[in-house]
Amino acid sequence: MRYNPSLPENNDNVSHNHPLKEFLVLLSGLIIIVLLAFWLLGFFVDYAVDHITPENEAILFAKVNFNSEDEVKSSSDQQDVLQNINNSLKQCMEVPYPVTVRLINSEIANAAAFPGGSVVVFSGLMEKVKSENGLAFVLAHELGHYINRDHLRSMGRGIVLLALSTIITGANSDISQLL
Repeated sequence: MRYNPSLPENNDNVSHNHPLKEFLVLLSGLIIIVLLAFWLLGFFVDYAVDHITPENEAILFAKVNFNSEDEVKSSSDQQDVLQNINNSLKQCMEVPYPVTVRLINSEIANAAAFPGGSVVVFSGLMEKVKSENGLAFVLAHELGHYINRDHLRSMGRGIVLLALSTIITGANSDISQLL
């Protein structure tokens, strides 16, 4: 018997596909799994938001302090006007909990609804919007966020996105810190 060296007919240790093709298949599978997880967890966030009562929201976010050195003093005429408009709109829109308007010194022309019933209006908006109707429109928009619970939904989805990025990239990665 003589030894004849030969290669095996089937080598199970070597892939017959191109490595770039395998990489793209695995990457697309990972992206689909992450998007599906984000979508599914988004439904859980919506379910949780629908079951958080306004009273529980007030308790959860009572410790959140929005006081800022840039906040205009509460005796400000502009803040009193904003709060009066807000109170009038709140009666018409049937917002289920108290909403406080805070005026912040900033060049930004914007307003935002925060959990716990705080609407922040930046003084740059007061400079751009000159009419009471314009201010009422902005405040009604922010009160609409409270009725639809958008402030809680966006915060919940942000937490889900941060958790997924931390799981995928690691706790100390730059991507999770950016998100």
